[in-house]
Amino acid sequence: MHKSHIGGLKINNFIVVILLLVLVFLGYFYYKNNFIKEKFYQDANIPSLTPSQIQALTPLQIQRLPVGLVPDAEPLESGACERLQGLTSSQIQALTISQIQALTPLQIQALTPLQIFDMTSNQISNFYQGQVSALTPTQIFSFGKAQIQSLNIDYLTNIQISLLTPNQIYNLPLNQITTNLCSLLNLIQVISLNPAAYTQYNQMNITKSPLYLNQLTNLKNILDNHYYES
Repeated sequence: MHKSHIGGLKINNFIVVILLLVLVFLGYFYYKNNFIKEKFYQDANIPSLTPSQIQALTPLQIQRLPVGLVPDAEPLESGACERLQGLTSSQIQALTISQIQALTPLQIQALTPLQIFDMTSNQISNFYQGQVSALTPTQIFSFGKAQIQSLNIDYLTNIQISLLTPNQIYNLPLNQITTNLCSLLNLIQVISLNPAAYTQYNQMNITKSPLYLNQLTNLKNILDNHYYES
């Protein structure tokens, strides 16, 4: 009986040791696995990943990548351009403000019009001047109502303002109807202003030639009659 009891203790101790070893092994495996993952996210950037690896990243994993998605010294022709363009809608929307602002103007230009359209209002509103002035015509055309209302209009160049479509002009909120903007609008853009914005435009001290005023009145009458008849 005594020997049996001792034997049982030895078996129990053996089981405990085995369990402890298993726990130690699992702990080591978990630590090593997570260390490798963290090391991966610390070292990874868009050019260092293959297109399939980029596609496989979840929005949360995208946010864990370094702020500089593409190192400044990385030439876009090296493949970084294609990899940037491979980011999906959910991945684009997952980019943090720091990651967005770390993109150089050239890297902003590498984004597709659809990717620009997919950006959130918060992302667009945090574009700095160099990023906004680098936007291409096709990227500007892609701005929907939410994007155009979030964009800092004062950052647009004169040429970019001339590219704004009637629909984009119509959707501008009153706080974006500045004297500088209105002085650069062409005739079609002026008559595209929404009623409140058009009223504000007329109250501004902007020099308008008699010919311009006559054309503006005629166009507004045509536009008003068209809507009245329809």
